[in-house]
Amino acid sequence: MLSKPLSALCAVALICAPLVAPAANFTVTNTTEFQNALTTAQSNGESDTITVAAGLYGIGQPGTLNYTAAATENFSLVIVGDTQAPTILG
Repeated sequence: MLSKPLSALCAVALICAPLVAPAANFTVTNTTEFQNALTTAQSNGESDTITVAAGLYGIGQPGTLNYTAAATENFSLVIVGDTQAPTILG
């Protein structure tokens, strides 16, 4: 039989569990994949992490990559470069 404090803790954990926001993780290796990840991230209702593979991504031209979060999108977007080799967005 569970003690009362442990039972109460379990009940609180079950009540709070649905409040944990899911997260989406993307790994991209080219500009098209990068844009697809941004498009999905802008309105998927999740915190997102986009990991960009090592390389040179030519995004200097206006309109190459677009991200406009929906007004209801109150989640984070983190973009991470490769940790072993240079990732250049230029």
